[in-house]
Amino acid sequence: MQLSSPQKIFQKNTIPPAIIGLLPPMFAHHYTCKELDDLFIASFAPSEIPEGTKREKVKAWLRAINVKCEEPLEVLGNLLGDFMEKNIMTQTQADSIHHYMKKFYSYKKINTQL
Repeated sequence: MQLSSPQKIFQKNTIPPAIIGLLPPMFAHHYTCKELDDLFIASFAPSEIPEGTKREKVKAWLRAINVKCEEPLEVLGNLLGDFMEKNIMTQTQADSIHHYMKKFYSYKKINTQL
């Protein structure tokens, strides 16, 4: 039986919805539109550049990464690596990302074992 698209997305290591909600305002605050385009392209995100505000663009691109990329978390790691190298992420922001990633994957692991 072939899985539908949403089921396929849930089964691979995807970017959690909480992270997709958390990153757009952070990235929008610290990057220009051009810098966002360059960052996502350099991080191997899908090459189609989304339209909209910086926040809308980041959210759309993160969703596209989940759908179109084989390893969404690897792309996320590339994005966060650049963000962290610039020392623009506060400890609270880093803790929030870590908290949501840990919570999401613990929940996912429990559900697959049931």
